[in-house]
Amino acid sequence: MNFLNLQYFVTVAEELSFTNAAKRLYISQQSLSNHISKLETYYGIKLFDRGIPMALTEAGQALLRHAKTILIQKREAEQELGDIANFSSANLTIGIPVTRGTAMLPLILLPYHKKFPQVNLHLVEGTTSQITEALLQGATDLIIGYHPIEFPQVHSINLYRETYSIVIPNDLLTEKLQNTGRDLPKGPAPISLFKDFPFIMQSAHTFSGKIFQDCCSAANMTPHVILETENLLTCVSLAVVGMGICICPDTFLHSTTLLKSETLSEVTLIPLDYPAGQYDISISYLKNKYRTRALKEFITMTRQTFSSDQS
Repeated sequence: MNFLNLQYFVTVAEELSFTNAAKRLYISQQSLSNHISKLETYYGIKLFDRGIPMALTEAGQALLRHAKTILIQKREAEQELGDIANFSSANLTIGIPVTRGTAMLPLILLPYHKKFPQVNLHLVEGTTSQITEALLQGATDLIIGYHPIEFPQVHSINLYRETYSIVIPNDLLTEKLQNTGRDLPKGPAPISLFKDFPFIMQSAHTFSGKIFQDCCSAANMTPHVILETENLLTCVSLAVVGMGICICPDTFLHSTTLLKSETLSEVTLIPLDYPAGQYDISISYLKNKYRTRALKEFITMTRQTFSSDQS
Protein backbone atom coordinates (compact mmCIF):
# COMPACT_ATOMS: atom_id res chain seq x y z
CA MET A 1 0.00 0.00 0.00
CA ASN A 2 1.33 3.44 -0.91
CA PHE A 3 0.14 7.03 -1.21
CA LEU A 4 -0.54 6.63 -4.93
CA ASN A 5 -2.91 3.75 -4.25
CA LEU A 6 -4.76 5.89 -1.71
CA GLN A 7 -5.00 8.85 -4.09
CA TYR A 8 -6.39 6.63 -6.82
CA PHE A 9 -8.85 5.09 -4.35
CA VAL A 10 -10.14 8.53 -3.29
CA THR A 11 -10.62 9.53 -6.93
CA VAL A 12 -12.62 6.38 -7.71
CA ALA A 13 -14.66 6.91 -4.53
CA GLU A 14 -15.49 10.46 -5.62
CA GLU A 15 -16.45 9.48 -9.16
CA LEU A 16 -17.95 6.03 -8.40
CA SER A 17 -16.87 5.18 -11.93
CA PHE A 18 -13.60 3.62 -13.10
CA THR A 19 -14.08 5.25 -16.50
CA ASN A 20 -14.44 8.79 -15.14
CA ALA A 21 -11.75 8.31 -12.50
CA ALA A 22 -9.28 7.01 -15.10
CA LYS A 23 -9.93 10.08 -17.25
CA ARG A 24 -9.28 12.38 -14.29
CA LEU A 25 -6.05 10.56 -13.48
CA TYR A 26 -4.89 10.20 -17.11
CA ILE A 27 -4.29 6.46 -16.72
CA SER A 28 -5.92 3.38 -18.21
CA GLN A 29 -8.92 1.75 -16.54
CA GLN A 30 -6.94 -1.49 -16.28
CA SER A 31 -4.08 0.22 -14.45
CA LEU A 32 -6.53 1.95 -12.11
CA SER A 33 -8.36 -1.31 -11.42
CA ASN A 34 -5.02 -2.95 -10.55
CA HIS A 35 -4.27 -0.24 -7.98
CA ILE A 36 -7.66 -0.73 -6.32
CA SER A 37 -7.22 -4.51 -6.33
CA LYS A 38 -3.87 -4.10 -4.57
CA LEU A 39 -5.55 -2.07 -1.84
CA GLU A 40 -8.30 -4.64 -1.43
CA THR A 41 -5.70 -7.41 -1.23
CA TYR A 42 -3.64 -5.42 1.29
CA TYR A 43 -6.63 -4.88 3.60
CA GLY A 44 -8.23 -8.23 2.83
CA ILE A 45 -11.68 -6.75 2.19
CA LYS A 46 -13.73 -5.40 -0.69
CA LEU A 47 -13.82 -1.60 -0.91
CA PHE A 48 -16.32 -1.23 -3.76
CA ASP A 49 -19.55 -2.90 -4.76
CA ARG A 50 -18.92 -3.06 -8.50
CA GLY A 51 -22.58 -3.45 -9.42
CA ILE A 52 -24.71 -0.87 -11.21
CA PRO A 53 -24.66 1.71 -9.81
CA MET A 54 -21.19 1.37 -8.30
CA ALA A 55 -21.01 2.05 -4.55
CA LEU A 56 -18.59 2.05 -1.64
CA THR A 57 -18.83 -0.85 0.79
CA GLU A 58 -18.87 -0.13 4.52
CA ALA A 59 -15.12 -0.79 4.54
CA GLY A 60 -14.68 1.55 1.59
CA GLN A 61 -16.53 4.34 3.40
CA ALA A 62 -14.30 3.89 6.44
CA LEU A 63 -11.11 3.91 4.35
CA LEU A 64 -12.26 7.01 2.46
CA ARG A 65 -12.47 9.02 5.69
CA HIS A 66 -8.98 7.97 6.75
CA ALA A 67 -7.46 8.23 3.26
CA LYS A 68 -8.51 11.88 2.93
CA THR A 69 -6.93 12.68 6.30
CA ILE A 70 -3.73 10.80 5.43
CA LEU A 71 -3.36 12.57 2.08
CA ILE A 72 -3.97 15.99 3.65
CA GLN A 73 -1.33 15.29 6.30
CA LYS A 74 1.09 14.07 3.63
CA ARG A 75 0.57 17.27 1.67
CA GLU A 76 1.06 19.45 4.76
CA ALA A 77 4.27 17.59 5.65
CA GLU A 78 5.60 18.18 2.14
CA GLN A 79 4.66 21.85 2.35
CA GLU A 80 6.35 22.37 5.70
CA LEU A 81 9.51 20.57 4.60
CA GLY A 82 9.49 22.56 1.37
CA ASP A 83 9.38 25.80 3.36
CA ILE A 84 12.33 24.61 5.45
CA ALA A 85 14.24 23.80 2.26
CA ASN A 86 14.56 27.49 1.32
CA PHE A 87 11.13 27.80 -0.34
CA SER A 88 12.60 26.33 -3.53
CA SER A 89 9.26 24.93 -4.69
CA ALA A 90 5.69 25.01 -3.43
CA ASN A 91 2.05 24.55 -4.36
CA LEU A 92 -0.88 26.85 -3.66
CA THR A 93 -4.51 26.00 -4.40
CA ILE A 94 -6.94 28.93 -4.47
CA GLY A 95 -10.72 28.61 -4.38
CA ILE A 96 -12.77 31.44 -5.87
CA PRO A 97 -16.15 31.91 -7.58
CA VAL A 98 -15.77 32.02 -11.36
CA THR A 99 -16.89 35.60 -12.02
CA ARG A 100 -15.08 36.99 -8.99
CA GLY A 101 -11.93 35.28 -10.16
CA THR A 102 -12.20 37.02 -13.51
CA ALA A 103 -12.35 40.38 -11.75
CA MET A 104 -9.84 39.86 -8.93
CA LEU A 105 -7.24 37.30 -9.98
CA PRO A 106 -5.56 39.33 -12.76
CA LEU A 107 -4.68 41.92 -10.11
CA ILE A 108 -3.15 39.28 -7.81
CA LEU A 109 -1.76 36.34 -9.73
CA LEU A 110 0.53 38.11 -12.20
CA PRO A 111 2.55 40.05 -9.57
CA TYR A 112 2.55 37.00 -7.29
CA HIS A 113 3.80 34.72 -10.06
CA LYS A 114 6.51 37.20 -11.02
CA LYS A 115 7.76 37.40 -7.44
CA PHE A 116 7.42 33.67 -6.68
CA PRO A 117 7.72 31.77 -9.98
CA GLN A 118 8.61 28.58 -8.09
CA VAL A 119 5.07 28.33 -6.66
CA ASN A 120 2.76 26.09 -8.67
CA LEU A 121 -0.67 27.72 -8.68
CA HIS A 122 -3.94 25.80 -8.91
CA LEU A 123 -7.54 27.07 -9.05
CA VAL A 124 -10.75 25.55 -7.75
CA GLU A 125 -13.70 27.47 -9.20
CA GLY A 126 -17.38 27.18 -8.35
CA THR A 127 -20.18 28.80 -6.39
CA THR A 128 -19.60 30.29 -2.95
CA SER A 129 -20.98 27.14 -1.29
CA GLN A 130 -18.87 24.86 -3.51
CA ILE A 131 -15.56 26.57 -2.78
CA THR A 132 -16.40 26.74 0.94
CA GLU A 133 -17.00 22.99 0.94
CA ALA A 134 -13.70 22.51 -0.93
CA LEU A 135 -11.92 24.47 1.81
CA LEU A 136 -13.56 22.43 4.57
CA GLN A 137 -12.54 19.20 2.80
CA GLY A 138 -8.92 20.35 2.47
CA ALA A 139 -9.11 20.60 -1.32
CA THR A 140 -7.97 24.24 -1.28
CA ASP A 141 -5.43 26.15 0.79
CA LEU A 142 -7.59 29.26 0.87
CA ILE A 143 -10.71 30.77 -0.65
CA ILE A 144 -11.55 34.32 -1.67
CA GLY A 145 -15.12 35.54 -1.40
CA TYR A 146 -17.85 36.25 1.11
CA HIS A 147 -16.86 35.66 4.73
CA PRO A 148 -18.03 32.12 5.76
CA ILE A 149 -18.95 33.19 9.30
CA GLU A 150 -20.89 30.02 10.17
CA PHE A 151 -17.80 27.79 10.29
CA PRO A 152 -15.75 28.16 13.51
CA GLN A 153 -12.86 26.14 12.06
CA VAL A 154 -12.30 28.80 9.38
CA HIS A 155 -10.24 31.96 9.92
CA SER A 156 -11.01 34.92 7.66
CA ILE A 157 -9.08 38.10 6.90
CA ASN A 158 -11.24 40.90 5.55
CA LEU A 159 -10.11 42.60 2.35
CA TYR A 160 -12.89 45.13 1.77
CA ARG A 161 -16.61 45.75 2.08
CA GLU A 162 -18.63 44.73 -0.98
CA THR A 163 -21.16 47.34 -2.09
CA TYR A 164 -23.72 47.19 -4.89
CA SER A 165 -24.87 49.57 -7.59
CA ILE A 166 -28.02 49.62 -9.70
CA VAL A 167 -27.12 49.36 -13.40
CA ILE A 168 -29.62 51.27 -15.54
CA PRO A 169 -29.59 51.68 -19.35
CA ASN A 170 -29.36 55.39 -20.16
CA ASP A 171 -32.24 55.32 -22.67
CA LEU A 172 -34.52 53.48 -20.27
CA LEU A 173 -33.65 55.86 -17.45
CA THR A 174 -34.37 58.91 -19.60
CA GLU A 175 -37.69 57.46 -20.71
CA LYS A 176 -38.83 56.65 -17.18
CA LEU A 177 -37.75 60.01 -15.76
CA GLN A 178 -39.63 61.84 -18.52
CA ASN A 179 -42.77 59.79 -17.89
CA THR A 180 -42.73 60.35 -14.13
CA GLY A 181 -41.28 63.85 -14.03
CA ARG A 182 -38.76 62.77 -11.40
CA ASP A 183 -35.13 63.85 -11.23
CA LEU A 184 -32.16 61.50 -11.23
CA PRO A 185 -31.36 60.60 -7.61
CA LYS A 186 -28.14 62.00 -6.18
CA GLY A 187 -26.23 59.51 -4.09
CA PRO A 188 -27.43 56.08 -2.94
CA ALA A 189 -31.02 55.19 -3.82
CA PRO A 190 -33.44 52.53 -2.53
CA ILE A 191 -34.52 49.76 -4.88
CA SER A 192 -38.15 50.87 -4.46
CA LEU A 193 -37.39 53.97 -6.49
CA PHE A 194 -37.14 51.70 -9.54
CA LYS A 195 -40.20 49.52 -8.91
CA ASP A 196 -41.63 50.37 -12.35
CA PHE A 197 -38.48 49.28 -14.22
CA PRO A 198 -37.99 45.83 -15.78
CA PHE A 199 -35.38 43.81 -13.87
CA ILE A 200 -32.82 41.22 -14.89
CA MET A 201 -31.78 39.24 -11.82
CA GLN A 202 -29.18 36.66 -10.99
CA SER A 203 -30.64 33.31 -9.91
CA ALA A 204 -31.99 33.23 -6.37
CA HIS A 205 -29.53 30.56 -5.17
CA THR A 206 -26.57 32.85 -5.94
CA PHE A 207 -25.35 35.35 -3.37
CA SER A 208 -26.23 38.38 -5.51
CA GLY A 209 -29.62 36.91 -6.36
CA LYS A 210 -30.43 36.44 -2.67
CA ILE A 211 -29.35 40.00 -1.89
CA PHE A 212 -31.65 41.29 -4.64
CA GLN A 213 -34.59 39.29 -3.26
CA ASP A 214 -33.92 40.38 0.32
CA CYS A 215 -33.60 43.99 -0.78
CA CYS A 216 -36.96 43.88 -2.58
CA SER A 217 -38.62 42.15 0.38
CA ALA A 218 -37.30 44.78 2.78
CA ALA A 219 -38.80 47.44 0.52
CA ASN A 220 -42.16 45.57 0.32
CA MET A 221 -41.70 45.48 -3.42
CA THR A 222 -42.46 42.81 -5.99
CA PRO A 223 -40.04 43.47 -8.88
CA HIS A 224 -41.01 42.99 -12.51
CA VAL A 225 -38.37 40.36 -13.38
CA ILE A 226 -38.24 39.75 -17.12
CA LEU A 227 -35.25 37.39 -17.05
CA GLU A 228 -33.28 35.32 -14.55
CA THR A 229 -29.74 34.10 -15.25
CA GLU A 230 -26.95 32.25 -13.45
CA ASN A 231 -24.32 34.61 -14.85
CA LEU A 232 -23.77 38.01 -13.27
CA LEU A 233 -22.04 39.32 -16.39
CA THR A 234 -25.07 38.35 -18.47
CA CYS A 235 -27.18 40.58 -16.20
CA VAL A 236 -24.85 43.52 -16.79
CA SER A 237 -24.49 42.85 -20.52
CA LEU A 238 -28.27 42.83 -20.99
CA ALA A 239 -28.56 46.04 -19.01
CA VAL A 240 -25.93 47.62 -21.26
CA VAL A 241 -27.99 46.84 -24.39
CA GLY A 242 -31.11 48.28 -22.76
CA MET A 243 -33.15 45.19 -21.88
CA GLY A 244 -33.62 46.03 -18.20
CA ILE A 245 -31.89 47.05 -15.00
CA CYS A 246 -29.94 44.94 -12.51
CA ILE A 247 -27.87 45.17 -9.36
CA CYS A 248 -24.18 44.33 -9.44
CA PRO A 249 -21.27 44.33 -6.96
CA ASP A 250 -19.04 47.34 -7.54
CA THR A 251 -15.98 45.07 -7.69
CA PHE A 252 -17.10 43.83 -11.10
CA LEU A 253 -18.26 47.20 -12.41
CA HIS A 254 -14.85 48.71 -11.70
CA SER A 255 -12.86 45.82 -13.14
CA THR A 256 -11.10 46.79 -16.36
CA THR A 257 -10.64 43.11 -17.21
CA LEU A 258 -14.42 42.63 -17.37
CA LEU A 259 -15.99 45.88 -18.51
CA LYS A 260 -14.54 48.61 -20.68
CA SER A 261 -15.29 52.28 -19.99
CA GLU A 262 -17.08 52.65 -23.32
CA THR A 263 -19.37 49.79 -22.34
CA LEU A 264 -20.27 51.42 -19.04
CA SER A 265 -20.95 54.70 -20.84
CA GLU A 266 -24.20 53.09 -22.03
CA VAL A 267 -25.53 52.81 -18.48
CA THR A 268 -25.97 54.91 -15.36
CA LEU A 269 -24.65 53.49 -12.08
CA ILE A 270 -26.52 54.45 -8.93
CA PRO A 271 -25.27 53.16 -5.54
CA LEU A 272 -27.82 50.84 -3.95
CA ASP A 273 -29.06 52.06 -0.57
CA TYR A 274 -29.27 48.73 1.24
CA PRO A 275 -26.70 48.45 4.06
CA ALA A 276 -27.91 44.94 4.98
CA GLY A 277 -26.71 43.80 1.55
CA GLN A 278 -23.11 44.86 2.15
CA TYR A 279 -20.79 41.98 3.05
CA ASP A 280 -17.10 41.57 3.76
CA ILE A 281 -14.97 40.01 1.04
CA SER A 282 -12.24 38.00 2.69
CA ILE A 283 -9.46 35.46 2.35
CA SER A 284 -10.32 32.39 4.41
CA TYR A 285 -8.30 29.34 5.44
CA LEU A 286 -8.56 26.51 7.98
CA LYS A 287 -7.28 27.40 11.45
CA ASN A 288 -5.73 24.01 12.19
CA LYS A 289 -3.96 23.61 8.85
CA TYR A 290 -0.27 24.39 8.35
CA ARG A 291 0.16 27.80 6.72
CA THR A 292 2.88 27.62 4.13
CA ARG A 293 5.09 30.51 3.16
CA ALA A 294 3.36 30.46 -0.24
CA LEU A 295 0.04 31.01 1.52
CA LYS A 296 1.36 33.74 3.80
CA GLU A 297 2.97 35.63 0.92
CA PHE A 298 -0.23 35.37 -1.13
CA ILE A 299 -2.30 36.77 1.74
CA THR A 300 0.12 39.66 2.22
CA MET A 301 0.12 40.63 -1.46
CA THR A 302 -3.66 40.30 -1.76
CA ARG A 303 -4.27 42.50 1.28
CA GLN A 304 -1.89 45.12 -0.08
CA THR A 305 -3.57 45.06 -3.49
CA PHE A 306 -7.15 45.38 -2.33
CA SER A 307 -6.72 47.57 0.73
CA SER A 308 -5.07 50.20 -1.49
CA ASP A 309 -7.46 49.56 -4.39
CA GLN A 310 -10.54 50.11 -2.21
CA SER A 311 -9.22 53.14 -0.32
